[in-house]
Amino acid sequence: MQELIIGFQVHVRIPLSPRPSLFHSVFLFCFFFVFLFLGSYLPSCIHTLNSITP
Repeated sequence: MQELIIGFQVHVRIPLSPRPSLFHSVFLFCFFFVFLFLGSYLPSCIHTLNSITP
């Protein structure tokens, strides 16, 4: 997993070398938002599915 993250950072940093910090902050914010959304949405979705299925 760590190799994948490092490879992604290297892959992203080369084409966007003028402003890597801005892109990294935006990417981390989006990733954190998606993670938060999944963390809050998935349990209720699973709970609803469990209550629907007999």
